[in-house]
Amino acid sequence: MPRWFNTFVLAAVVACPCAAAVVMQPDSPEDADLIEHVTDETERDIGGAVESLFGGDNGAAEAALALLLDDAMDGEGLAEMVRSAQTAEQFARLRAIIQHHVLTRLRQEELADLEDDTVLIGFQFSVMPTAGRVGAGTDELVEQYPWGAQVSSTTAGFPGFAYLRVGDMIVAISDEPIPQNLATGQQFIIDTVKAHTLDQHVAMTVIRNGQALELRIPLARAAALPEMYDARTVTRNLIDPFLFLWEEAWADILLDAGFEEDQPPFSDEGGTGR
Repeated sequence: MPRWFNTFVLAAVVACPCAAAVVMQPDSPEDADLIEHVTDETERDIGGAVESLFGGDNGAAEAALALLLDDAMDGEGLAEMVRSAQTAEQFARLRAIIQHHVLTRLRQEELADLEDDTVLIGFQFSVMPTAGRVGAGTDELVEQYPWGAQVSSTTAGFPGFAYLRVGDMIVAISDEPIPQNLATGQQFIIDTVKAHTLDQHVAMTVIRNGQALELRIPLARAAALPEMYDARTVTRNLIDPFLFLWEEAWADILLDAGFEEDQPPFSDEGGTGR
């Protein structure tokens, strides 16, 4: 177990279900087995999940990503992700998943005493008509949900990173469709999320890859965001002490995976950026 993980082991216990809460219909029996496997904390084939994530099968990839984003992932599982990368592109994507795990634990541990009860999910979006933006063969969905909020980015360390994907079209929240107006739709999303409390989940209907999914997304304290990220930058750069703590944790994970900090895998291909 990496040294950094001992510091945050208490924060690994969360009061919400993992990313397996996504309701999705498997495309094949193999996908069904993998989705069921996400909920089994006693058996984790990290290497198999990584292979499925990059295998090109959407159903298997979704289930694999749910497993890799599971909040109960331990330190050895994170190190195994590093060892499983076969290319610089895979390594960079897995590093982002690992960073989310580390920042989630840091947020839960370091910012547990924040008093502000305002909540957020941790994603950015743009409100727009759904026609022509949710894939082929979705006429019935477009008719049912003429407007939506397209996810443009998610924030590592917050629930949106685990539950939402860039390109998702959010078409309803708490069974209420997104209003058919830019300003009204934006305010509806903000107000509806803020109306929840920290111990609740936000119910969202999302169109992803031409299919409607029902998500139940947990929440985080909004006050944690400016403590971790510089809101003045478009990319919301990570700031100290969380930048330092992340880099320290990453160095330990690399060592546990069998790599030196100054010579990580694929370093000669530019796959390790800060």
